[in-house]
Amino acid sequence: MVDEAEARPGLALRVTRWLVLVPLTLLCLWAMLGPSTGETMAFTVGVLVLTVGSFIRDASRKRAMAIGLAISVGVLVVRFWMGAEGETITNTNAPGDDAGRWLDRVVPERELALGGSRLLLVLGMMPGDEPGLLEHLADGYSRLREAEGAVPSPVLGNLVLGQEPDDHGVLRVTPDGASSDAALVFLHGYMGSTTLNCWQVAQGAAALGIETRCPAMDWRARWDTPAGRRIARETIEDLRAESVERVYLAGLSAGAIGASRIGRDLDVDGLILLSGASRRPRPVSVPTLILQGEQDPMTPPELARAYARQVRGARYVEFPDAGHWMVLSHHTRVTAEITGFLSSLEDP
Repeated sequence: MVDEAEARPGLALRVTRWLVLVPLTLLCLWAMLGPSTGETMAFTVGVLVLTVGSFIRDASRKRAMAIGLAISVGVLVVRFWMGAEGETITNTNAPGDDAGRWLDRVVPERELALGGSRLLLVLGMMPGDEPGLLEHLADGYSRLREAEGAVPSPVLGNLVLGQEPDDHGVLRVTPDGASSDAALVFLHGYMGSTTLNCWQVAQGAAALGIETRCPAMDWRARWDTPAGRRIARETIEDLRAESVERVYLAGLSAGAIGASRIGRDLDVDGLILLSGASRRPRPVSVPTLILQGEQDPMTPPELARAYARQVRGARYVEFPDAGHWMVLSHHTRVTAEITGFLSSLEDP
């Protein structure tokens, strides 16, 4: 017979249960609404068994928690092994091109993006007039998974570990037979760097054999700050040091707003603004492509139109039925526009 005091959970377990296990279980169950991938389903089962086991008051508690822990850790080990890189995607840490952070290899970006977006919509913290947002996200991650398999993701590292000029992640999308003559640098938007957005924008350059590099800064994506400027500048300097002759700069949302401010101070040969431009832009005198959704509730098209008017020869394309997530909802046309623009500069 088990002693009651022995069966009663200790203070450490009770604290862990309510501060870690229960919230983690709720997050996993919320992510399951995705619908989820098999690996996340398995991880959720492990966490659920672990959490339920923490409530058991007899000798079977340890056995249940051990089983739950084994399942959860097993999934993380498999994810760590599989998520090192995709078919064309690699993740490094700059400066120095060190191996990417271990956390970036175990994070299921798809579930975080879908679950987080759904939660923001429920809380009214994201414009509800963006039709099909969750569907476009799910479709984007399906295409990413089909093309690349399991991939690393810096999305949680942005929030947990931070991104600094002396320690930040850089995603690379390097197509087969990539040329060393040109490269595209992509500045992410608010909430930080995501593999999906980096990969999606990179498809326009990949069609021409051009590598894309996506440096990360903190989740606020304030590229027009000393830290943001330094990360962008040093990413471009690294490419120049590798004898890359032509460097193009692209930005999405807050990244586009930042690019419209700092692009003038960077050594770039072309600029691409996607869903955004600053209210106080500093236009560049290089070839420029501006893509904007007319129904964008977050970055009004008037700002992008104003920027286009200030740049001689700029190509401005407005999608009448697109909102802020134009890169995903209209990915085929966006990719074609980027490819056409870069092709005109690569082979004028």
